[in-house]
Amino acid sequence: MITRVIIRSEKFDFSHEYWDIKIIMNNKFNAYCRIEPVKEYTAEDIKKIRKKTGTSQGFLAKWLGVSIKTVQAWELGTNIPNGPSARLLSLLEDGKICVDMFVVNK
Repeated sequence: MITRVIIRSEKFDFSHEYWDIKIIMNNKFNAYCRIEPVKEYTAEDIKKIRKKTGTSQGFLAKWLGVSIKTVQAWELGTNIPNGPSARLLSLLEDGKICVDMFVVNK
């Protein structure tokens, strides 16, 4: 749900649309926060991210917790990533996380 909110205080004076999510974390965030919307990816975007990170379809699928057929469908444009997969791709694309983050070498 997207809500338009006007915030006026000594520190803030702006109007902005944002996702209505309440974040509570060790009593640090007890207010509504602005969360970036999840980006919609094209087939070409997925290919670019995968090539940029040097991963195969199989590795990316396992890393995201989806099937190889899902990644193939994204790259063919027959389906698009959504939810957690799209959020992780966004973080990966922006360099905020890297593919070796969840790799366990045994």
